[in-house]
Amino acid sequence: MIRSIKNIIEYLIITLVLVFTIRGSVFAQTAPSISLQPATTTVSPGSQVTVNVVLNAGTYHVSAVDLTVNYNTTQTSNMSISAGTFLPNVLIAGTASNGQAKIILGSGTTAVTGSGTIAVLTFTANSTTSLTIGTSTQVAATESSTNVLGATSGSTITVSTPVTVTPTRTPTPIPPSPTRTPTPTATRTPTPVPPTPTRTPTSVPPSPTRTPTPIVGSPTPTVAGIFFEAEQGTLTAPFTASSTYISQTVETTDPTQGGKATYSFTVPQTGNYLVTMKVNAPSIAYNSLFVNIDSEPTSPTMIWDISPTTSGFENRTVSWRGTGTETVNEIVPKPFNLTAGSHTLIVRGREANVQIDSITITLQSCNRKTQGDADCNGVVDGVDYSRWLNSQCVPGAGQTCASYTADFNGDGRVDDTDLSIWTANRV
Repeated sequence: MIRSIKNIIEYLIITLVLVFTIRGSVFAQTAPSISLQPATTTVSPGSQVTVNVVLNAGTYHVSAVDLTVNYNTTQTSNMSISAGTFLPNVLIAGTASNGQAKIILGSGTTAVTGSGTIAVLTFTANSTTSLTIGTSTQVAATESSTNVLGATSGSTITVSTPVTVTPTRTPTPIPPSPTRTPTPTATRTPTPVPPTPTRTPTSVPPSPTRTPTPIVGSPTPTVAGIFFEAEQGTLTAPFTASSTYISQTVETTDPTQGGKATYSFTVPQTGNYLVTMKVNAPSIAYNSLFVNIDSEPTSPTMIWDISPTTSGFENRTVSWRGTGTETVNEIVPKPFNLTAGSHTLIVRGREANVQIDSITITLQSCNRKTQGDADCNGVVDGVDYSRWLNSQCVPGAGQTCASYTADFNGDGRVDDTDLSIWTANRV
């Protein structure tokens, strides 16, 4: 009987270990990566080279990739880029100029998982060269509204010239040159130069006074940033203020237990606002806060994982972890939709020793929203297509719209009309 109980206990322990192991593997998120393959190769001068662009989706469902590959225009020639087979929809055809090969690809109606070739580069190798993934490359996935691209790796093409052995040549002796007798040169008597007459300067009439043209009308001023020194807020322990910043020395993963700093402010117009703080967040062990406006922040949705970490005090714009991770926040940046009037910014401490120097609140610019710029980054590209793809909805047909970021014409639905707007303005 005792042995049976012991066996049952051992079985339960093993089962629990397996459950937690499986849960960890299921819920851990691995960011997509893009690599150029082969990573290295050696060719002869003038060879035609093919390099594959391979996407590994990690644990995400990828719906679009806005790809840029950097190359050297002297070391290569005849560069071209075409679609692979992994993302079948070519949203914007490939181009190669000024050292950048670009293409935008989509998954169609079903996002892809796993790995595969998304694009193929072909070119002539003139000399040893390297290709790299451009920093403007973006990967869109159904799990996130931001760029989820993780690691990238490039390719190095070594051009090797065969060594040719040149035979040694016996030099031909050169006979000495005969001595030349110099011819005497006659001395030339200089011709006197007559003096230059003095020139009487011509008086310049004074310029007439210009009457300025009055400017009719003036542009509407933009909303200036609302600025606070961090120590000017209303502080609650464990937040403490030094002469230049606020911080707490303990870690508090429950926002209600963290230090609290509040800042009252007024915005003159309704719109989306961004919060930027000058912070010292030196490592991933000391780089997070809770942030919200007009209500207490909650965990884990409203955690701001400050990324990248800082070297001393640097400006960073608030994001929200949402359903993301501490290294890849979901909402980057976090726009706060505020009505004209008074509001309160609430900052709660989380990790120890994150130092806040100052805070600025500014109106977010989204000048191209009606042209298909869903993420308000000023460019209509594949990421905006992904936003449209993942948020299609027609309320009149019984569908609920989870997001209107891709409602480019403002009719309260995300449909083919919005796709047409994106198509007409894409880069």
